[in-house]
Amino acid sequence: MPSYSGRGTPRLPRRVLDGLRLRGTARLQRVLTVDDGSAPPLRFRVRNVDEYNRATNALHNELGTLRWIADTVGPGDVFYDVGANIGIFSLLAAHRAGAGGRVVAFEPHAATLATLLENVMLNGLGERIDVLSSALHRTTGHHPFLYRSLVAGSGLSQVGATRDPFGHDAEPVARELKAVASGDDLIASGTIGPADVIKIDVDGNEADVVAGLRSLLTSARRPRSVQIEVNPDGQAELLELMSAAGYGETGRHLTRGVELLVRQGADPATLGANVVFEPA
Repeated sequence: MPSYSGRGTPRLPRRVLDGLRLRGTARLQRVLTVDDGSAPPLRFRVRNVDEYNRATNALHNELGTLRWIADTVGPGDVFYDVGANIGIFSLLAAHRAGAGGRVVAFEPHAATLATLLENVMLNGLGERIDVLSSALHRTTGHHPFLYRSLVAGSGLSQVGATRDPFGHDAEPVARELKAVASGDDLIASGTIGPADVIKIDVDGNEADVVAGLRSLLTSARRPRSVQIEVNPDGQAELLELMSAAGYGETGRHLTRGVELLVRQGADPATLGANVVFEPA
């Protein structure tokens, strides 16, 4: 029999809760097809709530990013998806870049990486998308990667930091010594080609990624467009790095969730935005 506590809220026995969770997770385990009309339907392996939400929400939660990819990525382009998660924007960019283009998808979260690899293959894009499990950083070597969650599709895990992009601390649930590399070193070694378009969303490590791409950003072969998630914590350094590299802001857009918070009265300065930079 269920027991009750506090304002009539039922408290189910642990074995019942575990059973409900297992049944709910089993129902989620499927291949989900998502179609936004701008590309062939995308297929995603879904095993948990985080992956399900990623697959179903991104195409309406980040409309600005979808428009930016559609407007800036074209046939033959090289696109870096830094913080690819389960691969939504990697897949879309791969379709835009075509058979002559290339997507480089960076995803250091071990569980999410496995889903990303599967999604690339489910969509038949293994010849266009290179997946790297190393994290982009300002240096090349090994650094602690601190997991906020071990669940595939989750966010906020970071290289060498326990603070989220809004300045809140949280204890990691696991720690991995992760191979990290600067983008400039990967390009110099011939591991990847220079990018035409870059998307960076790494839950607080954005400045480290940009610092490691300085040679590319100041070269004659510099990317024509870079979108970065800019959050309150670390914003000053990030904007300074982009300015020093000769890039200026040409636009910004909010996720649907952030727009809702602003409409409810939240100060936009305390929230994140996707900022587009182009050579000044």
